[in-house]
Amino acid sequence: MDLASFSHGKRKVKIGKVRKRPNGVNEFVEYVVGVQLEGATKMSFTKGDNRMVVATDTVKNVCYVVAKLDDMNSPEEYGISLARKFLHEYSFVTGVRIEASEKPWSRAIVNGSEHVHGFLRGGQGEHVGYVEMRRLGSGISTSVEGRIEKLDVLKTTQSGWEKFYRDRYTVLPDTDERILATTVSVVWKLSQTQNVNYNSIYRTLLNCVYDVFFGDPKTGKYSPGVQNTQYLIAHRMLELVPEISEVSMVLPNIHFLPCTIPALVKNNIQFEDDVFIPTDEPQGEIRCTLKRPTYRTLLNCVYDV
Repeated sequence: MDLASFSHGKRKVKIGKVRKRPNGVNEFVEYVVGVQLEGATKMSFTKGDNRMVVATDTVKNVCYVVAKLDDMNSPEEYGISLARKFLHEYSFVTGVRIEASEKPWSRAIVNGSEHVHGFLRGGQGEHVGYVEMRRLGSGISTSVEGRIEKLDVLKTTQSGWEKFYRDRYTVLPDTDERILATTVSVVWKLSQTQNVNYNSIYRTLLNCVYDVFFGDPKTGKYSPGVQNTQYLIAHRMLELVPEISEVSMVLPNIHFLPCTIPALVKNNIQFEDDVFIPTDEPQGEIRCTLKRPTYRTLLNCVYDV
């Protein structure tokens, strides 16, 4: 039997970092890190020979050492520093895969002022960096992806789903008035890794989601379906961030069904798009990928329901 692929590493390494500034203001970030190492470890699988295996406990410790040395300004930058450390320390490691997810903490507001060292959990999704670094001849190849994960968004109106294909199995009625809710997942590939402001890109793309999904703060923007909204978000991202070569999105359609309980309706209790029943299973799932230079072409799509 051939051992087709193999790697090892550590998952869910949790790291908190305090950056103490000269003005007495502290900054805080929290990452959850995953590492996979590739290299000369085949014998550990086939023969039980562990001499060329970096113990997963050691992998964890290296994550903390790099956290001490690195400013941890963004998940991508930390991932690059961590991958370089493994390749520098262990000559028999040929490839490293890093995933670093930033848990959202925001500065506490006390009596209208930002606290110098107080923070609150919660915020606008998670910023995730994914780094692959490999030895390539005498050099090293690096690829970087950024991600938005676990971003929950909802709007109470200005959304519909109608004029879709119908057959004998279709029971869903048309509607031009519904709640639109989803958990946004975005992956973007970068065409360069030098002189990149990863946090600025993340904030720009986050604002793209808000601008297209919600629309004008006073009037909103009508969505004829998750597919169109998803496409317009990805299109805007590629327009605004030239360092990005490709954007992929997954938007589950999290349903809030209008409450129309027949027994209550018979008792003259009328619901008028004001009470809803949240459901998260089953859910529609819509995917698409746009990339340069022909990013106006949809590569993948799963239909809304």
